[in-house]
Amino acid sequence: MTELLAPAGGPEALRSAVYAGADAVYFGAQGFNARAEAGNFGPDELAEAFSFCRIYGVKAYVTLNTLVSDRELPEALSLVDSLCALGGPDALIVQDLGLADALHERYPSLPLHASTQMSFHSTLAVPFLRRRGFTRVVLAREMRLQDIEAVAAAGLETELFVHGALCVCQSGGCLMSALIGGRSGNRGACAQPCRLPCRAANAYPLSLKDLCLASHIPALLQSGVTSLKIEGRMKSPEYVYAVTKIYRRLLDERRAALPDELNELSAVFSRSGFTDGYFTGRVGKSMFGVRTEADKARTRALSVRIEKRRIPVSLALTVTDGAPAALTATSGGISATATGDVPSPAVARPLEASALRARMEKSGSTPFRIESCSVTLGEGLFLPIDRQNALRNDALGALAHRLDEQRKADYGPPCIENIPHPESVPKSTSDERTRGLVLRFDNHVPDESLLRILRSSVRGESSVRGESSVRGESSVRGESSVVRIDLPLHALPDRLPGDPACYCAVLPRVVFDSDIPDIRRLLQAAKARGITHVMLPSAALLPLCEGFTLHGDYTLNVYNSRTFAAFAALGLSSLFLSPEAKAAAFRSVQGAAREVLFYGRAPVMHTEVCILQNLQPCNASAGCRGVLTDRTGARFPILREFRHRNTIYNAVPTCLFDKQSRLKDDADLFCLLFTDERADEVHRLIDCAKRGENPLTAFTRMYI
Repeated sequence: MTELLAPAGGPEALRSAVYAGADAVYFGAQGFNARAEAGNFGPDELAEAFSFCRIYGVKAYVTLNTLVSDRELPEALSLVDSLCALGGPDALIVQDLGLADALHERYPSLPLHASTQMSFHSTLAVPFLRRRGFTRVVLAREMRLQDIEAVAAAGLETELFVHGALCVCQSGGCLMSALIGGRSGNRGACAQPCRLPCRAANAYPLSLKDLCLASHIPALLQSGVTSLKIEGRMKSPEYVYAVTKIYRRLLDERRAALPDELNELSAVFSRSGFTDGYFTGRVGKSMFGVRTEADKARTRALSVRIEKRRIPVSLALTVTDGAPAALTATSGGISATATGDVPSPAVARPLEASALRARMEKSGSTPFRIESCSVTLGEGLFLPIDRQNALRNDALGALAHRLDEQRKADYGPPCIENIPHPESVPKSTSDERTRGLVLRFDNHVPDESLLRILRSSVRGESSVRGESSVRGESSVRGESSVVRIDLPLHALPDRLPGDPACYCAVLPRVVFDSDIPDIRRLLQAAKARGITHVMLPSAALLPLCEGFTLHGDYTLNVYNSRTFAAFAALGLSSLFLSPEAKAAAFRSVQGAAREVLFYGRAPVMHTEVCILQNLQPCNASAGCRGVLTDRTGARFPILREFRHRNTIYNAVPTCLFDKQSRLKDDADLFCLLFTDERADEVHRLIDCAKRGENPLTAFTRMYI
């Protein structure tokens, strides 16, 4: 049966989700979840939440879907210790690979669900996730039906968002809030700058309508997806109840939503209607929308009555002469019996079976609904009404306790003690790694003359093959030599001046199953031309890159040393540290070179839908370049990506040229990322990088 998974931003929303018919709920403890501003659950509330879910037979998934620092890892593990001691959760939703590895070591039987923020988009991810202890993957919202079906058939549980808010950024790839406002979406504090107005014909060029797949229930049921997920941990209990109730009905009846049901969903919450553009492959302008005053008025006019969901129970009452009255309550194969007073002989009116049955069937404030009640009654007996009520309440209370305890007893992932923490990893020396400058051209390739000039500045071939050539050199001299030139795989020029071993092909940030044949072809062509280095945006793509020297891109979200070690163990020769991380945290790691953004406009967002169509006429043949100007006048360059996707870059470049000496113990490779710089600017910036001089008046910092 396909699972219906509903959000719970707090205890009231959790009850609403369960009452509406959710098979499972997901919620966050206080800390380490991607909705830090939701109500979330404190220690006492967590115990009550797990107990409530157990009584109703509803699964409880806890979100630990943020990036976690080395300092925070022990705290995160301690939190999971306390969750397991409470008899929950049924699974953890995790983004950080280092945390996932630690959790799998500590609790090998505890199911792990790979958050959509891990950015896995194809069947290639399934073997990787299974080896790391994951039992389920939360699919990217940008996937089309055929890609969803492919992953669902690959042998891992799949979870798909079917309703709720859509980020315009591809799942897991947004740095905008962190880099321009200091509030990290990957750390649970997104400020949603994509919902703010810009200076454009479409004042809200980054704001997507909410997702709604209620019209596609039959196709979803046929797709093989394990769980259908409703977004909304920041939404009200009324929203959770109303939306979950409708999807419950649609799943039970295995049908698409009717017009009046779609209207009700829109009244509950919408942004100028809904979109199914990603799911259907109809990606375009119609997907964009904002929450209008008319939308808000419809919501205010809507009245949502939350009705308690009742658990069906059968009762068996025995009232006989000379023995205590007994009531047995049974639900889901679990029974509990309560005993009361011994009935006395009736003085006036004796007990009647019909009256006893009617009183037993009053379940009151309990979570139960009495479906049947059998009565065995002796003749001429009397039992006071208050004792009848007490017997019923005791039996139903005992049943609730038995349901809770039985399901809690079935839960018990074994804890493995003494897991080594990252601080125990031995230190490595800086001269064991390649050190120097990396020149990266994102989404475009410089002309041949510029490449020829750049090629002449690359130091010896041994360095780009991953072998150190700087032993005995001063740190400044070693770090100032160019060791690699990164170019986009999908835009490699026909002619590459000089030795192809100095070039690295950068794979597209997102690869769906439908993209894999073209990626294979492009990689084969690159290998045939002598290119030996590949930049990986996702570990899922490892099977495509056999025979290449591998480098990990910043999209791997390397935020702690444990994640670093995990990717290094896969054979990656260098790892681009997360732009949100502190470089000093990686001082003691080993196994791969550490790469940082030394200069350039950091990519803040990657989009499946072309944003430029909201700003100007779309001209694919001209390369689709443009600028997004926000309400403050800041200008964010936009470049075309593989498959006409877009990348939005920070309005202000990062520059750390004058911080090289500070970073020399924390990083090995210093990347200069070029987006829209002219040839003369490229040369000037390389020269400044080698001299350790910052030529910019407007810039930002990271890593320090």
